[in-house]
Amino acid sequence: MGGALSLEKAEESELLAGRSRVNRLERTSLQQKIDQSKTGQSCHGFRIIYKYAFILLLPRLPLGWRWLVGRLIETGRFGEVNLPRHAACVAVSPAVMLDNMPSASTFTTLEARCLNDGSLYEDETFPAAIESINPDGNVPIREADITWKRPKEICDNPVFIQENATSFNLYQGKSDSCCFAAAAALLATKRLLFKSVVPPDQNFGGNYTGIFHFYLWRYGKWREVIIDDRLPLGKDKKLLFCQNQGNPEEFWCALLEKAYAKLCGSYSAISSLFARDIMVDFTGGFPESYNIKKKAKLPNNLFDLLRKCGSKAAILQCGIWPDKGETIPMSLPTGLYTGHAYSVTSMKQIQVNGTPTRLVRLNNPQGQTGWKGAWGETSKEWQAFTLVDKESQGVRCNDNEFWMTFDDWLKNFEILDIIHMRNKEEEVVWQSALHYGEWVHGVTAGGGGSNPAQKELYFTNPQYQMTIRLRDADEHSTICTCLLSLMQILPPQRDLFLGSKPSSHLIFFNVYQIKDGVAEPFNEDNYSERASAVYQLQTNVVQREVTCRLRLEPGVYCLIPTTQKTNQEADFLLRIWTEKEIHSCLVDETTGPYQPKVSTSIPLDGEDSSVPENYLGLSKDVFFKYGGLEGAVDGRDLRVLINHLFRKDLGDSGGFTVEPCRSLLSMFDVDSVGYLNFDQTSKLWQLIRRWRAVFKRYDTSRSGLIESFEVRKLFRDIGFRLNTPTVTVIIRKYGGKQENINFEDFVLCAARVHTLYSSYKKYSKRGLGDDARLNMEQWMQVGMTQ
Repeated sequence: MGGALSLEKAEESELLAGRSRVNRLERTSLQQKIDQSKTGQSCHGFRIIYKYAFILLLPRLPLGWRWLVGRLIETGRFGEVNLPRHAACVAVSPAVMLDNMPSASTFTTLEARCLNDGSLYEDETFPAAIESINPDGNVPIREADITWKRPKEICDNPVFIQENATSFNLYQGKSDSCCFAAAAALLATKRLLFKSVVPPDQNFGGNYTGIFHFYLWRYGKWREVIIDDRLPLGKDKKLLFCQNQGNPEEFWCALLEKAYAKLCGSYSAISSLFARDIMVDFTGGFPESYNIKKKAKLPNNLFDLLRKCGSKAAILQCGIWPDKGETIPMSLPTGLYTGHAYSVTSMKQIQVNGTPTRLVRLNNPQGQTGWKGAWGETSKEWQAFTLVDKESQGVRCNDNEFWMTFDDWLKNFEILDIIHMRNKEEEVVWQSALHYGEWVHGVTAGGGGSNPAQKELYFTNPQYQMTIRLRDADEHSTICTCLLSLMQILPPQRDLFLGSKPSSHLIFFNVYQIKDGVAEPFNEDNYSERASAVYQLQTNVVQREVTCRLRLEPGVYCLIPTTQKTNQEADFLLRIWTEKEIHSCLVDETTGPYQPKVSTSIPLDGEDSSVPENYLGLSKDVFFKYGGLEGAVDGRDLRVLINHLFRKDLGDSGGFTVEPCRSLLSMFDVDSVGYLNFDQTSKLWQLIRRWRAVFKRYDTSRSGLIESFEVRKLFRDIGFRLNTPTVTVIIRKYGGKQENINFEDFVLCAARVHTLYSSYKKYSKRGLGDDARLNMEQWMQVGMTQ
């Protein structure tokens, strides 16, 4: 078990060899491109000249032309060498610990251009300016005292990575948080992961161009982040942020921090993240956190759980919270430090004089003093344990490592983070599913239901269904282990994650078991019949990501992600990890006719339906008064007729305009003649009266308006269901800034929904399944009838 928490050496060697092969290929390709551009071969010379000319002119071109020229350059239409103007965050495939490392074509091309021009790279997308530190201008020292310099201007012999280093004494500098320094130091102890995030084939040597690149995971995707090496310095001429105090000439940590700041939007955006958030972005892993001090919430089998996690190559890190106001690690009498990320590298249960003893081995990546208690390096327990016993029971230590008892570990540490990894070499590989979603204001941002007046809105949140059929790989297991994660996606370029910013929300999720197994969302009306609560995540801390571990029996479950309050908009990423593959998907209502509980359905086939007795019919005298001797009404006639019949309800509002009346006419004008006869108009009048009655039922304030959250239920009660994208379009188009809809707009919208659905059914009766196929003329006709 001693080496169970690290990948096998053979695998590491193979993957590192693969990384070297990629680097050699990149360098070969780079040299070929340089040679080609310098020789000016006759078949490509003019095209290369054109390309460089366009690149120089690109920033001055209008936006549309800039995009077109950029696309031509990318596709090689102006030459054989791809030369994008600036590199941003390019989406790439997962890093080497999961799959093969992606090629660095963008980085290689930019480096080739700088070598060819004899220039140093400057990243205009993340400039050497105050907005890269904090867009709000709030910095730890005076702006006038900040200078930006490259490592070669800071010291005489800078190195990117110091070879054979075993400790990493990283210091966060003027940053408000030590989390990045702690996470970076921990990353450096994981050789394979480190080389995946920090490509080692970069230096300040002969081919130095001031450009560096890193691979970071962000919201489900691996990205190649390219930066220049201009770093911020303070008045004392020292690095403003992360630095290696033990070796100030080593710069990988400062450059990695700059790449991560670019990914987050600014240096200040990093300060509000936890160490586990940063480790997730270094690894693409799945985080699981425990407050060790809350013993009642710890798993009963925590020791065995951690051993199992270690056997799956998970990263186990623990730490001690610094006291309030502390921004740098502080030494404790026990030899431990606050604000450090200690790595758990092994867990053993050994025999000491016939007594079982549970031990934990930890690594202090910053190489300072270790544990001074029992089983520490200088303790009597360690000294009394013979070398033979240590070897036979696998109790060994490497540099910067120490042992302590599991009980002492529980007493002294406060936070435990587990970063699960998808190691393909393991016997059981985590199966993962990713779902991107959003909370839309007035549509799916229903809130957590804590406000009794808005409790029913909770069910408007997105709902995801999980179908579990297989149990865990353990032959004695009767359950399926599920790791569930909800992460809010925050836009870059601004420090949005600070607690005072409105764009970071308190998020959580709840899990329910679906009794009937039907793949459709449930609501406040059928919740008690269809669902039962399984898990409710409770938190009062604003976090980027919230997670939980559940042990579920085979069945059908529903997960509802939500913000704490109603109408808090955000994008989110939902991740589901299980030992065995499961099926998961977003469940939504299917757009189409629906039989409501009240008899108010839309007669989609044009036929009349039962009319409640209290509804008045349309007399022929009134019809012919407005339809004339021809006995037909067009859109304008229909407007006058409806306003006359609704005169008591409409009051001084001015009545209907002609546009909704034209859409109503299209519903019953099956022959497209442009007018309706008495029978058609009578059916239309009965339909409008029913719609009016349902509308009034939802207009509880008698304001003549309904709220956006009521739209879906209103349509359901008139006999038509709408899915979320359709409801969103309706709210955006008809709801306006206030996101409420009056009766006229509702009639217009309902009529258009009816006509569109009827047209869809008409053109999908040709063996196309759920698809409708129209030519251009048919498409124009459908559009003009709305």
